[in-house]
Amino acid sequence: MDTVPSLFIESVLQRSGKAVRSNALKLSRAWGRLAKAFWQNGGTLELLYVPRERKGRFRYRLRGFALKSEVLSLEVAKDMSKTMSSISFHVYSFREDYAWKQVGPDQEDDVLELVKRLDAPTKELDFSPNQIDCYKDLVSNYSHVLRTFTSVKNVPNDPVLKPLLEDMISTGRLQSIDFYGYEPAILPASLLLDHFFNGNCRRLTLDVESISVPELVNRWKQMDPQDAPHGKIIDLRGADSDNFRGIKMDFLRLNHPRPAVFDRISKKFQDLGTIETVQRIKHPETRYAKVHVVSLSVSDSDFHYYSMLFE
Repeated sequence: MDTVPSLFIESVLQRSGKAVRSNALKLSRAWGRLAKAFWQNGGTLELLYVPRERKGRFRYRLRGFALKSEVLSLEVAKDMSKTMSSISFHVYSFREDYAWKQVGPDQEDDVLELVKRLDAPTKELDFSPNQIDCYKDLVSNYSHVLRTFTSVKNVPNDPVLKPLLEDMISTGRLQSIDFYGYEPAILPASLLLDHFFNGNCRRLTLDVESISVPELVNRWKQMDPQDAPHGKIIDLRGADSDNFRGIKMDFLRLNHPRPAVFDRISKKFQDLGTIETVQRIKHPETRYAKVHVVSLSVSDSDFHYYSMLFE
């Protein structure tokens, strides 16, 4: 392992998610040393779109970077790119906070071009359902920036967003899709599931009313195990045990002496809630392909939901 070039290790850390970088801290010598340096020098870039602002609609802030300057420029962007862990774009009403730097009208093109070119393991576009009246302006003027993101969150059912989402799916860059509220009427569930099963989508979050769980499972069972999704997740909001009625599943005991299985599952959901039960659906053609149906509860609330981890 010590013969691996440092540039390769840095490249892996840069492109990996939080869990991989965290596990690398436990490794010895070069991997552990470079992972520690990544955590110490790494950081995030957040961009804020303020719909009703007159002077400048964009603000940004840099968090966690060991930088000489916190003003976003080409030189700063080059330094950030080495240890960038995430880039996020938020659509929210603005509350005065001096940690955010305003982008003047004369700076807008340069800053957005940097955001467009920068990449990170997580590049998330976070919509706000409360700002639905601003999406026409946002898509009309800034779609060239928006389509460079690989994750969309809190997507409302606004038809204005349909062409943008279809374009993002067609390019194959979109890896995570999270719809806000109920059935995603602006896009057919069939398109989303096609992107999940056959495309680059790694995680899909939907209301359970938008799909049939038995049909979803049957589609997976009819796939060639070689082509079946692996390591992908579908989160089902509003689901309960009735949605899985008629599907043959085996309960996995949480105290079963196979910690590797539960460690792997726990890492996928460690930031989302407490795992209550885990059930397994077997593929009819091979024991190596399976779906883990995970029931989760969110602390300090009565909210429960189910997730399906395809392996």
